[in-house]
Amino acid sequence: MNEKLKIIAKAGIELFCGLLIVTSYLDHYGPWIYCPVIFTVAAFRTIFEGYIDLTLIMFILAYQIQNFIVNLIDFAFF
Repeated sequence: MNEKLKIIAKAGIELFCGLLIVTSYLDHYGPWIYCPVIFTVAAFRTIFEGYIDLTLIMFILAYQIQNFIVNLIDFAFF
């Protein structure tokens, strides 16, 4: 468990540095939202691999995205 946390911390630092480099060249800040969310999901799956199934993650993400789109359309038109 301790080794997994070290790897996740190192990967988080690399992700942060990579995002700084990417956004220094581009004016697009979308990766600052998307990448940490995906990284967090992957980190939780690595730490709690016995409890979090990939199928469950995909179902929850698909449900949340669909719910967001429906609410966004509802907000935009009404």
